[in-house]
Parts: sequence; structure tokens; C-alpha cells
Amino acid sequence: MSLIARMIIPISVIVTLATSFIGWKAYSDARDSVAEATRILEISTLDAVGRELTTVMNLTRQHLLTVADRIAIIELLRNPDESPEGERSKLLTRHLRRAVFDFPSIDGLAVLNSRGTVIASVNPGENSTSRKTSPYFQKALQGAQTLDGPFVLPYTQEKAFIISTPIYDRGKVSGVLVGAINMEHLTRLIVDPVTLNGMGYVFVCTPGGSVIMHRDRNKMFAANVSEQRFIKEATADKDRFLEYRNPQGQIMYSAYTALPNGWIIVAAASKEAMLAGVRSLRSDIILSCAGALLLVTLLIYLILRKVTGVLQEGVEFAERVASGDLDRSLNIRREDELGKLARALNTMVQRLKASFSMAEERAREAEEASARATETSQELEAVINGVRGGVARLELTDSLRVLWANAGFYALAGRSHAEYEQDVHDEALLVVHPDDRAHLLGAFRSSLASNIPVHTEYRILRRDGGVVWIYLQASLVGHRDGVPVFQGVFVDVSKQKNTMRALELEQQRNRIVAELTNDIIFEYDYDTDEMTCSERYETIFHKPRVIPNYRRHQDNLLNMLLPEDAKTLQEAYRRIEQGVDSYALTLRLLQPKEGYQWYSIRFRSIRDETGRAIKLIGQLTNIHHQKLEEDRLRHEASTDLLTQIYNKITTEHLVSLELQEGRKHALIVVDLDKFKYANDTFGHLFGDSVIKAVASTLSATFRATDIVGRTGGDEFVVLAKDISLSDGLETLKAKCRRLSVELAHVTLGQDYVISASIGISLFPRDGKTYAELFAKADAALYQIKNTGRGHFAVYGEVPKTETKALPSGGKGMPPMPQGPQNDA
Repeated sequence: MSLIARMIIPISVIVTLATSFIGWKAYSDARDSVAEATRILEISTLDAVGRELTTVMNLTRQHLLTVADRIAIIELLRNPDESPEGERSKLLTRHLRRAVFDFPSIDGLAVLNSRGTVIASVNPGENSTSRKTSPYFQKALQGAQTLDGPFVLPYTQEKAFIISTPIYDRGKVSGVLVGAINMEHLTRLIVDPVTLNGMGYVFVCTPGGSVIMHRDRNKMFAANVSEQRFIKEATADKDRFLEYRNPQGQIMYSAYTALPNGWIIVAAASKEAMLAGVRSLRSDIILSCAGALLLVTLLIYLILRKVTGVLQEGVEFAERVASGDLDRSLNIRREDELGKLARALNTMVQRLKASFSMAEERAREAEEASARATETSQELEAVINGVRGGVARLELTDSLRVLWANAGFYALAGRSHAEYEQDVHDEALLVVHPDDRAHLLGAFRSSLASNIPVHTEYRILRRDGGVVWIYLQASLVGHRDGVPVFQGVFVDVSKQKNTMRALELEQQRNRIVAELTNDIIFEYDYDTDEMTCSERYETIFHKPRVIPNYRRHQDNLLNMLLPEDAKTLQEAYRRIEQGVDSYALTLRLLQPKEGYQWYSIRFRSIRDETGRAIKLIGQLTNIHHQKLEEDRLRHEASTDLLTQIYNKITTEHLVSLELQEGRKHALIVVDLDKFKYANDTFGHLFGDSVIKAVASTLSATFRATDIVGRTGGDEFVVLAKDISLSDGLETLKAKCRRLSVELAHVTLGQDYVISASIGISLFPRDGKTYAELFAKADAALYQIKNTGRGHFAVYGEVPKTETKALPSGGKGMPPMPQGPQNDA
């Protein structure tokens, strides 16, 4: 073997090994970085999709609970219509359609009674059909809210999942509300947007392998698709991250997680797409190493050949020198060989520089690939830190040791990372509420045994002493020194828990109040023009509880009121629409049997963000007996107990009010003659009979609109309203004459004839106030007393002599019993 060969072979082997090692190491590091980034991306994507899908399903369940608690549904279950065309059924159908319109995740709604018969549905063809044997109906009838499927919908012949919730009435299940999940809507909302940076996709399937959400709609609910075979392989894998080959021969990176309802979410990304950049880098490295190896080998060969050639020429030069040809040899060789050697060395240096530059370029490309992988990892970490809540990895020990967590996880406990480590030494169970620790550990251990992700709620204790409700979703991601490791997402659900509890308490409170009180609760919806009342309304008024088109309906409250009360209620409506939040008034409502009854009505408005009234909540209370009692007490306070006409205070008050009107009136004062003698002779009971007879005669003589009152023992006052000074005064005088006659003809069983003296004053001629008119009338009265009694006189006129009235059947006026002279 030549000298060149013995020198070049070991150098080439060393250079080849070094170059290959450098290229393989750069490729391996880049591939591992991409694989780890893919794993993190898929797991984070699964957590995000799972949370979103769980949130949508929880909101769907809560929406059904809210719909199931509506008064119209419970009312129809209590009093079903004879046919689906009944008023209540139509009303309930409108409620159901509005509920479907408000919540696009639901494709259809139907109400089933306790026998499984459809009594209302957004799809009319379902009415009166039976679902008695359906599993979801049987479960809901036992009080459970269920999600079952897929089932073939009878009205579309499409497959869908059915969500059902019990309808409670007085604490018992009286029916079932059934809804079809709109899988197409959920797919567009949750699955379609997820592309894993354009390198993969996400799909959802059942534990049996049936694909229920997929970007390829042809695979949804289809048989024998590749994803079904993947599920069988995946569920047997404990690592939840695996590679598999699809029917097209592509190797896929995949990860999966399971939801509480059993659905499995799978994220799949093409290994070819994920590693495309790395493979390109590998090819470049191989080509670069091969080129560098060939170039270095060639350079070494040329250098060695040149060196050996120079050595050979040196030997020949020495031989020529020995032969005596020194000058010619030196001149020729010095100029020729040294120049060639210099040029060869220069060429070799340039080529070595080029080789090293190419190697540096390949190394830089490898570093850039590693930097991109690092940047992707940092972006993923930023995404995780931006998640609403916490993300953490925990070892399943007796204390749930924290291996890694983002800042949000520590913030949930009201601590920084350092404070968390200082307080509990990264043992997560120590911040859990003592009553929930066994439950939380049990959830993790049950997940490990059943290979189903953890879905649970529990409480933690903050550093400031507060309590926070946490919703946890976690999955097994591997083992560390034989100890299971879970990665989970932790979300603060305290507000939701408190809101749900408040809603439950409010619903329970309203239900209890409606059952215990005798009042009628009503609710008016301005947008739908619909009035809904409690059951007692129908019992009392024999009218439907739910009144659509209320403003134009014949059962409108305005049609049940007296005209003057209807105006009062209309004014209250107007005030509410103008911005008054609450109002109270008293009205008379017509009841079928009892007639008009007094009711107290109180209502309060609910307004939207613009201040417009959207609902009116009110209460009707029967106060008829209370009102009658108030009127009785008011009557007793204003009347004379013996005669039942107005007493002195009321008479003066009423007369003063009439005088303010400015019309012409007459004030009449009546005083009995010799009344003291009647009392002393025949007794006070007889005297009371006289007083009552006089009061009755006065009331019969004068108009009902006139004011008649008793102002003293035997003294009465009458205000004759609206008289003129000509015709009216003469009529009044005629009444006074007839009054004297009527009093004289009263028979009381004793030898006594009632006689009275009467004085009259005119308003406004004789005075402007009650006191002035009374004084003038009293003066006219005493003119009569002084001229023989038993007559009347108008103030300012000379009294005329009047013929005394004869008693009935008498031939003449018997002599007045003679009493004391000072008795008027």
C-alpha cells in the first residue's frame, strides 16, 4: 500500500465519524423537541376543547332546568288540554320554540307527561306519541337528568343525543322535558375551528367508537371508519399518547381524554407534517456531511500527493546537484516548484474555508430548528399560563404532591409559588377543605382504576381564610418512579355555585310562598303581551291563569272593575311605563259569586339596561272584609249613635265643605219644644224615641243629597243645598210647614205631641261660614220661641202667625203640656 493511502484512510474515517455524530445529534435533538411540543400542544388542545364542550353541555342542562321550571309547563301537566290544539298546549309550544331559538345547542324540545305521552313539542308530528319505553324517560322519571344516545329522531330520521330533565311540581316529578342535542351546531362551534396549526384535527366519539363530532361530516355516526379502530387501541393504552398508522398509511401523533358523560375527545396530528422541517434538516445534514467528507478527502489526497511529489523532485534535484548542474536546477526549480506549492497551498486554504463555512451553515440551521422548538414550547407555556384558572401536574401520593403548576394554580389558593411552597411544601391536599379531602383522593384513585379522567368539584382554603369552589378535570399522563402522574385544569366556580344556590333558594321560596299565601301573584310580559297568574286566580275568578294578548283579551283586569276603578288602574299602568318602579292601589274586582270585592293591588316593574319596562310582577290581596270594617268604623265615628244621622263634628265639617263650592244654600236649625218636660214626665227612653222619630222625619222630608245632623240633645241642623232666593226659598218654607205637620202626627204611645221651632239662614246672604249661618238661624229660631213655638222663621223676615198642625184623627190641637217656663 502506498504512503498516500496509508495516511488518507485513517484521517477519512475520523472525519466521517465526527461529521456523522454532529449531524445525527442535531437531527435527534430537533426531532425530540418537535415530538414534545406536539404532545404538549395536543394535551392542551384536549383540555381546552373538553372544558368548552363540558361548559356547553352544563349550560344546556341548566337551560333545560330553567325551561322545566316555567309556570306554563307545570300548569299544562296539571290541567292538560283535550287536544294539542288547546290554548295551553299552543302557549306551551310557543315557550318551547322560543327556548330552542334562544339556545342553538338544542335542536328540538318536547314535554312528556308521567305516562310518557308527548303533550307539547316544537315538532307537531310528535304530539300524542308515546316514549314510555325510552330509557331516558325512565331515568328522568326517577329524578335524574340524563344524556343518552344516539337515537334516530322520528321527525328528521337523523341521529342525535337526547338530554332529558325531570319537571317538578310540589316536590314530585310530574313530567319530563326532552331535548335533542344539535350535534352539527356543537361540531361547528367546538371541533371545526381546531386545526393544530394546520397539521391535524380533533374529533369526538362514544366509548363504543361511534364518531359523533368530526370535521368530515360523512364520518359522523357512520360505521367502520378508521377512528373506531383507533379508539379500541387508544383505550387500552395507559399513556394517553401514542402513534398509530391510519388506513392511508400515515403515521399519526394522537392523544385523547374522556368527558364525565363518557364521550372521548381525540386530537390527531400527522407525524409527516410535524417532522417535515426536521426531515428536510436531516437531508441537508447528510448531504453537507457527505460533501465535506469528499472535499476533505480530496484535499488531503492532493496535499499528500503534492508533498510526495515535492520530495521526489528534491531527490532528483539533489542528484542533479551532485552531477554539477546546480545553477540551472536551482533557477528552474526555485521559480517553478515554489510557485506551484504556494498556489496549491492557497487553493487548499480556500477550499478548507469553504468546507468550514458550509459546516457552520448546517450547524446554524440545526440551532435555528432547536430555537423554533424552544419558542413553540414557550408559546405553549404562555397559553397555559393564560388559561382562566390553573394547570398543574400532581403525583398521586397521599398528599397529592405538586410537580409543576402555572401561576393561575397558585393564585386560586391566594398564594404565590414561594408562599405555596412555604405554607404546604407543594402538598396540594393540605389546602383542600378537610371535609373534601377524602372525596378528592377517592376521585383520583377511582380514575386510576377505571382509566376515566377525573371530573369533580371541591373546596380549597385560601391564605386569607376564604373558601373557593374548584372544578377539576384531570387525566393520567404517565408515571414517575412508579407513581402515577396526573395533569389537570383547575377552575374557580365559586360564583356559579353561589348563583345556582341562590336561584334554587329563590325558586323554592317563591314556590312555598305561592302555596302558603292566600294572595294572587301575577307576572306580565311586555314583549309577549302575556299575563300569567298563580293557581288561586283561576279558583277565585273562574278565568284562565295564562292570558295571551292580554291588552285586547276579554279577561283583562280592566274589564272586571267598576268604571272609576278602571281609570285608576290605567293611570297606574301609565305611571309605570313613564318610569315609576312600584305602585299600590285599592280597587273593586268582580267575583262570579260574591260580586264586587275590594282588593289591594301592588306591583313592581323589571327593566332592561335602557330603562324600558319588560316585566311587571304584582300581588292581588282580598281586603274586602277589612274595607267593610274600616267603613263601619268610619261610619260610627261620623254618625250619631242614637239616630244614625251625622253627629255634630261631622255635620259642621260637611257643611263647611259645601260652603266652599260657592252655590246658594239654606241652613236650618230645628229645636224641639218642651223636650225636657217629655224626658222628666215619661222617662229618658221615651225621650230617645222622640229624638229618633224627629231624625227619621227630617231625613224623609229633605233630599238625600241634603245634610242632616244632630248637633245637641234636642237640636238638629239641616243644610238644604242649591236653592235660589225666590222659588227655592218658597219650596223650603213648604217643607218646613210639612215637617211641623209630620212631627205632630207622630204617635209614640203617650199623651205627647211633638212640636219644634225652626230657624232658617241663607248662604251667602246671611253669612259666609258655618258659625255665621248658625248664629243667624238660631236667632230666627228664638224669634219663634218667643212668639209661641211650633213655627219657622227666616232670618231677617217678620214671622207670620201659622195655624198649628192637628194630630191624626184629632179635632184640634190639644194643649201643650205645661212645663217649667224656662224650658224652651
